Amino acid sequence: MRRSLVVLAAATILSLGTIAVVSIASATPSNQPDITTAQTFTVLAHATNFKMINVDGRDPNSPGDYAVERWALRRGGAPAGRLNDQCTVNFSQGPSNPTALCLFAFTFTGKGEVTGDGSVVFAPAPEGFRPVPFNLPVTGGTGIYQNARGQIHVEFLGLADARLTFHLIP
Repeated sequence: MRRSLVVLAAATILSLGTIAVVSIASATPSNQPDITTAQTFTVLAHATNFKMINVDGRDPNSPGDYAVERWALRRGGAPAGRLNDQCTVNFSQGPSNPTALCLFAFTFTGKGEVTGDGSVVFAPAPEGFRPVPFNLPVTGGTGIYQNARGQIHVEFLGLADARLTFHLIP
């Protein structure tokens, strides 16, 4: 009886191990890198969600406070994916130019993800502050973008809209 339980336990462990290996293998992206030559494309972004977190509970937009955002991406007028970002307020470059360190994840439906991070400088605007145009380094990618490098030029068109121009190289 004891030997049967040991054999059953060993068979169960072996089965679970096989399932785990198969699950990991099937989760591995099968997309081949598509960035074999330089590519430039533009998408429009529209903010859909925004939340500012006041870490110290006192001064809004003080160092350490952060914002999380979600944006809908469109390319050629059609939905193209989403952008999720998080920006942490850093120290100002001047009396009226706050800066933030930001992480960006651009997810393109059915294609993969492009990531980037960098410093963003803000300038006074009617609604408070708005980022000045900036270039964001590409730090990685998945799916067809798994070998992408390059930069993304970001230009705000209003409070909740931006133009993103991707300059990707292999």
